Amino acid sequence: MPQSDGDVPFRAAVKRALENPMLEIVIGGSLTFALLVAPIEQLAPVIAHRHGEGAHLIGFLFAGLAAGGIVGTVLRARLERRGVPLARLIGGSLVATAIGMLGLALAPDIFVAVGALVCCGTFWEVVYVECLAAMQTLIPSLSGVLTGVFFTITLGGLTLGALLVGELIDLAGVDVGLSVAVGTGAYGAWRLTRPSPRTVPAMDRPS
Repeated sequence: MPQSDGDVPFRAAVKRALENPMLEIVIGGSLTFALLVAPIEQLAPVIAHRHGEGAHLIGFLFAGLAAGGIVGTVLRARLERRGVPLARLIGGSLVATAIGMLGLALAPDIFVAVGALVCCGTFWEVVYVECLAAMQTLIPSLSGVLTGVFFTITLGGLTLGALLVGELIDLAGVDVGLSVAVGTGAYGAWRLTRPSPRTVPAMDRPS
């Protein structure tokens, strides 16, 4: 009979996930995104300060992210109905997010910055929901522990990314710190050039 979540150590669950070609993409995309893009939430005050004084500017930035999340919900549903492969969804979303981050880095005013964050928020929604769903469904017997792996990756990556991007902003400026998100786009573009593995649940191994 298949092992339950409680029977599988965390390290073994990660190893199982990395042996699954689709989950390897999911983990890589989630980690890259968490390190290079997600820190903009924690660094929003620094980003807002470039465009003037006042807490309302931070509110505008978060409103842009939230609006993008709503757009992303609709977009994700449409792409799924069209049968776009998961690997291409992730790769394309990472490229689009990197474009949004570059727009944010180069934004001459708060209005362009908010527009860039709408773009980021849109594809943030796609990446987050699709990756979490894959971690929960592709190896059914490890659904619980792989959900934990996902949040370990995203929250741990966010913490490390906020430290690294924040330090880079202090050293080289906001535009340079935000521009490192091109790494997200590079990974996404590379993924788009690779064949898409079939997205099917893995067969549970016998205990």
